Amino acid sequence: MLEEGARRAAELRHPERGAAWLRAQLLRRLARVSSARISRGDDERRAALRQLGAADPLFDGLAGLSMRERVALVASAVERFDAADVETILGLRPGASPRLVGRAREHYLSAVAAAVPPNALGGTSGGGLVADRVRAVAGRMGFIAGDAR
Repeated sequence: MLEEGARRAAELRHPERGAAWLRAQLLRRLARVSSARISRGDDERRAALRQLGAADPLFDGLAGLSMRERVALVASAVERFDAADVETILGLRPGASPRLVGRAREHYLSAVAAAVPPNALGGTSGGGLVADRVRAVAGRMGFIAGDAR
């Protein structure tokens, strides 16, 4: 695979084009591997993400995606590849990645929301810690009647 990349060095001159091409090669090879070899157990994968500082809902969000959605979301949101590179990685036609990335985001957010219990972020007035902070600031600013200070 690296030998082929070396032969195509002139075509892959831009670092992002080369990185996208390499990911596409790896994804094709990974797709040939049986699903049993890909999923080696939730505990092991959760532990690996925890070591990177990721909470369990992140794992649940990613686990709720198909492999294509996971690759599209990570390539676009984490690795910051542009649409053309995401299309190269996934072997998509030009212009097809925004729809796939959008669908992946929706599925990811739904899975994360389902994994986080209501009010899990703290707070006492419903909505969690962020909502409590917004209410406190709004109250100090006089936006909430009866709570201005």
